[in-house]
Amino acid sequence: MNEENNINKGIIQKNMNRKIIIIAGSILFLFLLFAGYQLYALNTIDSQNLKIESIGMNKNLELTLSGNGELINPSFIPVTIKKIDYAGYIKNEQVFNGTIPEVTIPAQSSVEFSFTAISAWVPDEETVLEVIAGKEVILTVKTNAKVSYLYLFTLTGEEQTETNIAKKLKPFIEDQLAAVSERVLEYLK
Repeated sequence: MNEENNINKGIIQKNMNRKIIIIAGSILFLFLLFAGYQLYALNTIDSQNLKIESIGMNKNLELTLSGNGELINPSFIPVTIKKIDYAGYIKNEQVFNGTIPEVTIPAQSSVEFSFTAISAWVPDEETVLEVIAGKEVILTVKTNAKVSYLYLFTLTGEEQTETNIAKKLKPFIEDQLAAVSERVLEYLK
């Protein structure tokens, strides 16, 4: 009888061990599935409709620039972007930079963002002549996004967009030329 109880206990213990292994394996499988899908979701985030809304000059003769864009999340889980650092370049010269703070994009949704920048950038003679002549002046915006992965890790992604800003830049250059001309005239008096 005692031997039979020991055999039954052994069978029960083996069944419990199998259940524990099956449950642990299932949990590990679900975790890996979630990790893989979250990585997929991070790779599907897209920025669209990046627009430079205005370019102007403040009273200190500094370039002021504002714009907006949209971040789209087509996946079935929300994605948190910790921050997006951005920098704008004209002819490989950095014109402005900034940071868009943390944003969570709901599942299968989009979030609009805006940015503003103030810069002491002064266009060189070649750029001034190109703008006045109506030629293309390309603004390259480089972004570096840091996103949360599995709530523990941070992944980084980079993107670059280009847009012709000659028409929007022309009033800024005209204002700068007028302001400089006024200062020169005042100085000559």
